[in-house]
Amino acid sequence: MNDPHTLTPVARKPGFLASPLGLAVVLPLIILLSGGGAVWIGHTITSRGVLTQTEQAFTSRAALFSDRVRGILGHADPVLDGARAWLASAPDLTDDRAAARALIGIAAGREGLAQAYVIGAGTVYHGVRRDADGQWRHVRTDQIPGGQARRRTSLIGRDASLTLESDERIDYDPRQRPFYRLAVASGGMRVWTDPYRFFTSHLPGVTCAEALTRADGTVTGVVAADFDLGSLSGAFTKGGGFVADSLLFTNDRVLLAAPEAWFAGLPTEHLIQASDLKLPLAKGFFAALPTLPRPGDDQPSFYYDPGTGEQAAKVVVLAIPNGPTWYIGRVVALDEVLGTVNHARNMASLASGVLILLGIGTALWFARHFARSRADAVAQRNRAKAAEAQVQEIGAYRLVKMLGKGGMGEVWLAEHRFLARPAAIKRITAEALSGGDAATTTEVRSRFSQEARITAALRSRNTIELYDYGVHADGSFFYVMELLDGMDLAALVERCGPLPLGRVVHLLVQACGSLAEAHRHGLVHRDIKPENLYICRRADEVDVLKVLDFGIVAVQRKPTDKGLTQAGMVQGTPSTMSPEQAMGESLDGRSDLYSLGCVAWFLITGKMPFAGSDPYTILSAHINSPVPSLSAATTRGIPPALEDIIAACLAKENDQRPADARALADALRALRLPPEEAWSEAQAAAWWSEQLPAQSTGALGSLGDGTRAIATIGA
Repeated sequence: MNDPHTLTPVARKPGFLASPLGLAVVLPLIILLSGGGAVWIGHTITSRGVLTQTEQAFTSRAALFSDRVRGILGHADPVLDGARAWLASAPDLTDDRAAARALIGIAAGREGLAQAYVIGAGTVYHGVRRDADGQWRHVRTDQIPGGQARRRTSLIGRDASLTLESDERIDYDPRQRPFYRLAVASGGMRVWTDPYRFFTSHLPGVTCAEALTRADGTVTGVVAADFDLGSLSGAFTKGGGFVADSLLFTNDRVLLAAPEAWFAGLPTEHLIQASDLKLPLAKGFFAALPTLPRPGDDQPSFYYDPGTGEQAAKVVVLAIPNGPTWYIGRVVALDEVLGTVNHARNMASLASGVLILLGIGTALWFARHFARSRADAVAQRNRAKAAEAQVQEIGAYRLVKMLGKGGMGEVWLAEHRFLARPAAIKRITAEALSGGDAATTTEVRSRFSQEARITAALRSRNTIELYDYGVHADGSFFYVMELLDGMDLAALVERCGPLPLGRVVHLLVQACGSLAEAHRHGLVHRDIKPENLYICRRADEVDVLKVLDFGIVAVQRKPTDKGLTQAGMVQGTPSTMSPEQAMGESLDGRSDLYSLGCVAWFLITGKMPFAGSDPYTILSAHINSPVPSLSAATTRGIPPALEDIIAACLAKENDQRPADARALADALRALRLPPEEAWSEAQAAAWWSEQLPAQSTGALGSLGDGTRAIATIGA
């Protein structure tokens, strides 16, 4: 007899929506409505998003161009200061070699500077200029009666010797030149001329000049610096994101820099005005240009059609401190910006029709195989559980505990099944690989494989050791590396503050050991930073440094070679990136030495040499800003020799840095530090005993999306 308190379930017939007929009707309608709506919404949002990104890209590139132009023209102040100080020292203006030596010391190495010169009270003109052949020449001009001048031009040798090349009489009086008159009329203020053609080279340029006067107003001389506007054009050829024309012009619409095509067929004997332009793209830009923005204004983009298709354009103010106000323009074809979107819209419309037909077929198939699919789902769950159990073992290693997980993979604590040796396993899962498109998946696999091969090939005790590499049965990639006990240098400074100079030198020398081997094999790390330098304990040794993450390492190659990094992509960390890496140029080992100099600065001061609110600001500072004084950034006494070594690492030009990592290590070892900044083995042992008293084990690995896992296991 049945228990009256037991409820017997009643079998219910599936509702219409759950029936095969319901699925056959509803699914196509859902696909039709959702597909059509998604196409319309996606097209609208994408078009607006692309235009917004274009506007942001215009503004960002203009900001980078502005910083570069300001950096070039900013050389005017130190050049005029140096020339003024030299002229004020009452030098012998008849000594051409002394004048050339003094002026070349002021002018050399300053990008964009065409000429630096002084005009004494006795109308003796001394100047140095860098000609098209890259050679520096000294020019001396003496006024002679009758309105003429005697000009002598000499080639300056490496030892500051002068080789006379020409001695001629010319019709030239610097006192009649616009820059001289403007400087005298300014009453001792520094002034900038309007753009004009230079007397000697006939190239367009601008001049910054200053008159030197006595207390009674008598002019005792004039100092000046010429800047070739052709050098500014170079600032507009580096980077871009998409193909866009860039130009620089004045309030009077005089073109200072523009694409060569804009100047095609125009005369070169005078400056080019907007009214001189013949190219429809160029003429249309100035015809459609609205009122010029004022400093601080963010004028929106404007659009025009020169007859070749609609163009998107934007103008940004470039205000030179104590100088002229110019304008940066950017022009890009709207088809180039929206072409992919329009193509995608057409393809999406076609795909929507196909999907509706497929939806009907899919609904019928789904209704027929619904029951079978449920059975398959149960089987899949069982297989997934089996695979999950299997994945707990990789090769000869058993996975013990996940230490961290990122967008592209995982880092696990593992132990060898037969040997008493713990390890860290870095793994890119099959799910992560299948989640991207084919090109992304291929690049991730290539980079992961490259990192494993490169790390395994390096034998330095200061490079993290790799034990094994392979592909698991589930399709995941993995490699096994040593498990480290310690912390990275960023965590060390955050925990303890700036380090003793002796400890800084000790760590830098070890980093040089790893980099020296990598550079000898033709490899450039490209991401040397505090987070990739790890101090650890090995057996009874302490303060052992390991260099990590060779994931974006580059082989030293010609600029035209192609590697894993796509064209136009700059990878690395802005706070420690060398100027040549920030500009996407070819790299060698001296780029890593620049980054190591930034790390040294960080270890001594607790901060990076250049900081900013966004990556563009930081990269611009690495490219253009002078290196700040290390001794001024800290209250500690920094030995001049150490400061000189770090300043050499941070030189803008790589040929001014140490020749290689071994040379840098030798220079660091030769330092004599104050006793209070020393760091001995006993001090290191005491520090580790106090800071990390238990024998613990840590693991470190890069997780692909920038996440870093650091774990401590043990007592």
